[in-house]
Amino acid sequence: MVKKRIFATASILFVTLVAIFIATNVDDKGNLLDEPQKNSVTVYKNKVEYDELPADCIELLNDKYAICKKVVNLEPDSTFQYTESKETSYLYNIKTGERKLIGEGSSSSVALKHIIQNNNIFWIEQQINKKENSGKWAIKEYSIGSEEIKAIDEGSFEDFTNYSYEDIDFSNEGMLFPINMDVSGNKLVYHRVVEAEKKLKFEVVLYDIITGDKEIIASGEDYVNEYYYDVAINDNYVVYNKYHEKNNDNSLRDTTYKYCDLYAYNITTKQKKEITKNDFLINLDINDEYFLAVRVPENEKEQKSFARMQIVMMDIGDLNEKIVLNYKSPIYKNKEDLQIGNPTFMGGYIVWQDNSTVEHMYIYDYRKECFVKIPTPNSESDFSIVGVKENSLMVLELKKNGMDSLYRVIIK
Repeated sequence: MVKKRIFATASILFVTLVAIFIATNVDDKGNLLDEPQKNSVTVYKNKVEYDELPADCIELLNDKYAICKKVVNLEPDSTFQYTESKETSYLYNIKTGERKLIGEGSSSSVALKHIIQNNNIFWIEQQINKKENSGKWAIKEYSIGSEEIKAIDEGSFEDFTNYSYEDIDFSNEGMLFPINMDVSGNKLVYHRVVEAEKKLKFEVVLYDIITGDKEIIASGEDYVNEYYYDVAINDNYVVYNKYHEKNNDNSLRDTTYKYCDLYAYNITTKQKKEITKNDFLINLDINDEYFLAVRVPENEKEQKSFARMQIVMMDIGDLNEKIVLNYKSPIYKNKEDLQIGNPTFMGGYIVWQDNSTVEHMYIYDYRKECFVKIPTPNSESDFSIVGVKENSLMVLELKKNGMDSLYRVIIK
């Protein structure tokens, strides 16, 4: 069913981006939770059109294209511990319905995080051999004009189990493979882990789409105490975060790293700047004016990990910060176990995912400082925003008969 696949994808993203690489003891930011939220709630007044997508579409690329996937399960291994599968990815033209094959992975190959810039599509490909605890990855580029595919970068690991340290489980392939990347203009940014002399190096790489040149803009070797992960880019800056300082005091929360701070890299001057110190900010985005992130405040008594999360927006120029969403926001009514992920700029709006699961049809107008409810075409179904690219929302309709549908909804 569509619902199961979309929710599984969202769950994987949420666990990957929030649960795996967690630290705690955020400075004094936690007291900001007590500030009342005065934002209003309104209804989107422009015309809303729901364009239904094929059931096998999993990602929006922009207002014109989506990615669809066909997954074929192969024979399970003799112990039935897991089932190998094979993916085939297609570029789907939303207007014409045309499909183009852009990737046919081998056994146990997974394609993640498709993004588009001009006429090029980029994605991360993983291939995992669970029997041998080994795997390889590649960042690939597809040209819509020439229909050619090339590998921008690639790497491999012969034995994941070499990289386990106490509760830092680098034997989990998800911590060794690239997961996050972003694009702006002619620049692509991504994070990667490479092996050098039996040591792990964590890097943030800036790739020039025109020349093919790569520039390592951040690097670290002490995987016990630091880890680079989220990245975002505009025409002038790369923003990324670094989990750091092994958390040996779990009195507040049983987590791995103590802090996760933001850094900005000026593409023109090649200067790096530390934006926050001893904070905890994840899931990044950037536009021409602001940095955007999720803050995980330090745990409160009897609260679960990641409860009462915040979306914060920070001015690029003066770094003034504003909390635009938290559990006291009017749409949540003091939802104490609020969990938030993947905040994204969409023009003058912010779109995000949360653990409401259904009936999440709100976006945030950050200029007018109000929440905007997106109308739905059927009062008999539940609707939820599960993705966003450019001016398009990817919306899931949960029908009572179980025949769920995906839609592209354009917001001007």
